[in-house]
Amino acid sequence: EKIKNGKCELTGLPFDLSGVKNKGKNPFSPSIDRIDPNNKNYEIGNVRIILQSLNMALSNYGVEHLLFITDALRNKLN
Repeated sequence: EKIKNGKCELTGLPFDLSGVKNKGKNPFSPSIDRIDPNNKNYEIGNVRIILQSLNMALSNYGVEHLLFITDALRNKLN
């Protein structure tokens, strides 16, 4: 049902369901993300559907690091 919504629950960007784009992964495809990474269960209340690329970044570095990088990028480009 969340995928049918068509948008990433964190960014609001639309999903791309057209298939593989980049080295076997589509950065805009939907991906299941655990809200609380310490809870290893994929269960209602602990999951959201987000962009594949966002999920990869969050799982590797966490939201704080991602916000730090995006703020720096925004400031540099402005």
